[in-house]
Amino acid sequence: MITVIGANEKEFKLNDNSCAILLEPRKYHDSSIIGYNKKEDRFMYDMYQFIEQLSDQGMSSEEAYEWFSFNTLGTYVSNYPIFLDSEDDSIACFSDDYKFIDNDWHKEGQQ
Repeated sequence: MITVIGANEKEFKLNDNSCAILLEPRKYHDSSIIGYNKKEDRFMYDMYQFIEQLSDQGMSSEEAYEWFSFNTLGTYVSNYPIFLDSEDDSIACFSDDYKFIDNDWHKEGQQ
């Protein structure tokens, strides 16, 4: 069993064979993990907290947002995380198929 400590010290338990991607450097970004979807084996990060952590690593706010948009949202591989835009509860990711409903995310057509 793998344990990941996310935002607000919340523990996420994963099977040893999990392929969920954790973004590096983890010492910064694990604290912006706000969810884990076991069915899809995929983490959810708080988008604004993630961008703020890029700024904490030495980027300006503009550089952090640009880096996030191009290098993070522009990536698509299996088990890649998705990001919650906490201002409007929308999902920011490679696909428009996800919706945030009742404090959980769902892929269109799945519940």
